[in-house]
Amino acid sequence: MIELNIKQIAVIEKYLKGQILAFQTSGDDMITFGEVIKKAENLVKENDADCGDDLIDWFYRKYKISLSLN
Repeated sequence: MIELNIKQIAVIEKYLKGQILAFQTSGDDMITFGEVIKKAENLVKENDADCGDDLIDWFYRKYKISLSLN
């Protein structure tokens, strides 16, 4: 199961809306986004998966699926 906290979910949703920009995003959000990227990369490696062109979109879809299975 993929576990995300409220801050991580919020930063993913900001990213998907195009609101995460390298020079206009708070340091806190960038740290949280880094955490999300690391989790997503680990999931790709663990499952030898192909995430396509957008790692974060793929990861968030997997997260939503994991919620519906529990």
